Amino acid sequence: MSVDRIRLGDDRGASAVEFALLAPVLLMFLFGVFQLGWGLHCGSSVRWALENNARTLLLAPTTTQSDLQTAVRANLADVPNANSVTVTLVTDTSGAAKVLRASAAYAYPLSIPFLPTYNLTFNDSVAVPAP
Repeated sequence: MSVDRIRLGDDRGASAVEFALLAPVLLMFLFGVFQLGWGLHCGSSVRWALENNARTLLLAPTTTQSDLQTAVRANLADVPNANSVTVTLVTDTSGAAKVLRASAAYAYPLSIPFLPTYNLTFNDSVAVPAP
């Protein structure tokens, strides 16, 4: 094709250029939604494991903090960085009744391409009546 035959209104290939410009943004958005959903699932799994294992405090009130932490971590097989879950167990006597309060903290690194990594921190606590 000669130079004198090129028209100014020729739009062949415009769709390919538009796709090339917008595809990285679309993929980043889709990957970010997936990562956020997975992070929320992990936080919910930590909450479930804490609540499930806090029931053992009713049956065995002599359970120690390290025993509870080990039990919570054992239920988190599909959660990344499950060993970073910290569990604390305190006896709360500030109210009318004595209460064992178990708390868990978990940080999920939310990493989306082309964006800085953010840590989603999940905290949960469960109160169980003490004997």
